[in-house]
Amino acid sequence: MLRWYEQDALDRFALPLGGIGTGTISLGGRGNLRDFELLNRPAKGHNPSDCLLALRIRDATGRVVVRALEGPIPAAEIEGAFGSGVPAAGLPRFDRARCGCAYPFARVELEDDAIPLRVALEAWNPLVPGDPDASAWPVAALRVQLENPQDVAVQVSLLATHRFWLPGDGTPVIEERRQGALRAVLLSRQEGDPAHPDRGTICLATRDEPGSAEVQVRTGWLPGR
Repeated sequence: MLRWYEQDALDRFALPLGGIGTGTISLGGRGNLRDFELLNRPAKGHNPSDCLLALRIRDATGRVVVRALEGPIPAAEIEGAFGSGVPAAGLPRFDRARCGCAYPFARVELEDDAIPLRVALEAWNPLVPGDPDASAWPVAALRVQLENPQDVAVQVSLLATHRFWLPGDGTPVIEERRQGALRAVLLSRQEGDPAHPDRGTICLATRDEPGSAEVQVRTGWLPGR
């Protein structure tokens, strides 16, 4: 059974996602990704830019609406002499959010009067009691649930993007990978000592199967963006 959090409690909520000993990425109560602790050191508050999920819909009238898959940004994170430090703060968010959790599972339900869908973001990480190997996969799993309660069809696109800095020597490499039904973007470094504790890779992957929704992959944004 999930325990639910709403309103101000969402600002203090963070569910760590990742295998035992592998570092974590936390899911915030608004549906935001936060606290990227992946480099063998504490990193609470480290939130790389452009690491988020977003939704775009086009209804039968041709109206287009875009939202980050997150609840509203708290006022305390908008104010400041240098603007907001929230990744992609200029992108509109959903009007309302609530989060249910029972570790290692979480479900964030999002509502917005301009979005004619029921929207939820689910997240979990590997955890098999008594099996440390299965529980040590370096994986954070995310699933977006969309339900159209109306009889009118809408076109839907989902975006997942990340821009995570890998320290150390060598040139960063971003490349597309395919393996079976998986399609991914892999970020790594080619040179340097592969045994250095700062070295590693990060991968953003999704399933791409015949007959399913079309998957498009980019390994970078426009120059200067």
